[in-house]
Amino acid sequence: MNSGDLAPSLGRSPVFDSYLAGAVKRFQARHGIEASGVVGDTSRAALAIPIDVRIKQLQMNIVRLREMGNLGSRYIMMNIPATEVEAVSNGVVEQRHNTVIGKPDRPSPILSTVVQNVNFNPFWTVPLSIIKKDLIPLMQKDPGYLTEHHIRIYNPQGQEIQASQIDWNTDEATRMRFTQDPGFDNSLGQVRINIANQYGVYMHDTPEKSVFGSEYHFDSSGCARVQDVRDLCAWILQGTEYTRDRIDEVIRSGARITAMPTAKVPVFWVYVTAWATPEGLVEFRDDVYNKDGYANLAVVTNEDNG
Repeated sequence: MNSGDLAPSLGRSPVFDSYLAGAVKRFQARHGIEASGVVGDTSRAALAIPIDVRIKQLQMNIVRLREMGNLGSRYIMMNIPATEVEAVSNGVVEQRHNTVIGKPDRPSPILSTVVQNVNFNPFWTVPLSIIKKDLIPLMQKDPGYLTEHHIRIYNPQGQEIQASQIDWNTDEATRMRFTQDPGFDNSLGQVRINIANQYGVYMHDTPEKSVFGSEYHFDSSGCARVQDVRDLCAWILQGTEYTRDRIDEVIRSGARITAMPTAKVPVFWVYVTAWATPEGLVEFRDDVYNKDGYANLAVVTNEDNG
């Protein structure tokens, strides 16, 4: 009742009735939790956060929002804690997409940049961090991993070599370049949106569409996987030949094409854990990267099922 999700006149029943279930769903939706009406571990953790912490969270985010200033008439904004990307034109959110972004130990950076171009049917060059943290351990367990995932190896001289030529029990692999062929099972999916930045991150498709159905969306190595990314590409490329239908045609063809937007499209990756909607609702998200200056008290998991 104190949160405003349940009217005081409806909160007297000792029974978990439809009014209370509706209030739970409203609370869950405002906190980025699947609105199931079931009070599981994640919902209990969010309900337990003290009001003074929520007030500090609001104060912190008012400062963040004010510091953004004028973002322009047309831009893309990704709110990292909300794991959402919005395409905004003249103050109207024209598209909203779920995202999967960096793990807490591989966080997505806060940045302000522009779209450089859009790659269709891209190669994927494996970043050094993933070679160290993922690729080497995977090859130690399964020597056929690279072949199965169509990943080629090139030595410092640019010559293609075989996995058997590398000692996977050393750091020799970190001196090589690993490139995954284009295709449906490419780790970038079939689209990459390149943005200018010093961190080597970008927005992209994924062959594993099921990741967007999970409640926990902090599972990448810093880049952002974007649900229905082809729609976002069509928005970026408005005014070019790359309409939504044309994008589908290019992807079906398998052709490797780089498309340029007609004008600069600003991109902002921001960290906002609390805000108000135009309807006056206050939304909160988990401080997954612990940037709000206090201990993280509610961790979104996949366990909100009672």
